[in-house]
This record gives sequence, C-alpha cells and structure tokens, in this order.
Amino acid sequence: MKQAAIIFLLLTAVISRCPAQECRAVNVDLVTAIIYGRIEFGAEYAFCEKWSAGAEVAVNIKRIADGPGNEEREHWTELYGTGYADEMPEGRNMAEYGILLHYWPRNAFEGPMLEAGAIVRDRDGPDMIAGIGYRCRIWKGMKATFAYKVGIIGCIKGRIGPLEGLRIGISYAF
Repeated sequence: MKQAAIIFLLLTAVISRCPAQECRAVNVDLVTAIIYGRIEFGAEYAFCEKWSAGAEVAVNIKRIADGPGNEEREHWTELYGTGYADEMPEGRNMAEYGILLHYWPRNAFEGPMLEAGAIVRDRDGPDMIAGIGYRCRIWKGMKATFAYKVGIIGCIKGRIGPLEGLRIGISYAF
C-alpha cells in the first residue's frame, strides 16, 4: 500500500509539471464519412508534453440509410475481388468504440505521431490498433490530420481492405 501511494504521488508530481497538461483536442474524420459513410468523432487529452490519450466513436450512417448499390458492389469487386464485395466495410459494422494512446515526438497535437490502442466493433469484436500520422496547423487551434491506422487482428484475418485505414480529418486543439 505504501509503494502504491508513493508511485501515485510521483506520477502526480511529474504530470503536474508538464506544460501540455491542460491541452485538449476534438476531431472528426472526413475520409471515412465520404468513402464509407461512417462518421468518426474523437477527443484527446494531452497528459504530458509528448503523450496524449483519446477516445473515438464511429457510427455507420450509410448502413442506417441503405445498403450498397449494384454499381458500388462492382467497384469493390474490381478492387478487392469477389469475396470482399459481399462483406464491404460499410456493411459490416454499425458502431465502433476505441481508446488510443498517442506519442508525439515534437509536442502534443503537433507534427508526427505514433498511435496504439484498442477498438471494439459491434460485429467484428475487439481489435488492437496501430497507426502513424501527422497533424499540421491550419489556423489558430484548427489542425489537419493525416493518418493511417489499422486493426492488427483484422489484417491478419483479412477482414480489412488496404484503404480502410486512411484517415484525413480536422481537429481543434484548446
């Protein structure tokens, strides 16, 4: 018990000295909304100068509205083959929930980042996420995010297409 109290006090002292402690960010992904009809929101908190933790939620709007059309199925068949057209990304999952940890070599919410975390999809189940990206300033607190993240288990089982991990979005840091 005494060790746990000392560790807690040391961690509190280290985190309280970090200049990015009050930094927060919210983001929305544009590529998944345009390509897959899935709206993805996220929120992050920089608990140290180069580290941030975040959560994300994605809801599949396209699946709610209607399924894929014949022309769309033909395009997916050309890109990924016949087996993948029956299980298109927008048709598999209705919702995704994830928690992520980001490492920023420069400062939190600036420049390159490495990402690791876990995600739970309503139909595919849990998965581990790994990603890499870059965030650049647009204007004041607005930033553009370019990233590629992929589910490790989904890749191994062949359930994820190569473009499904692409993320381009807008974030606001405050």
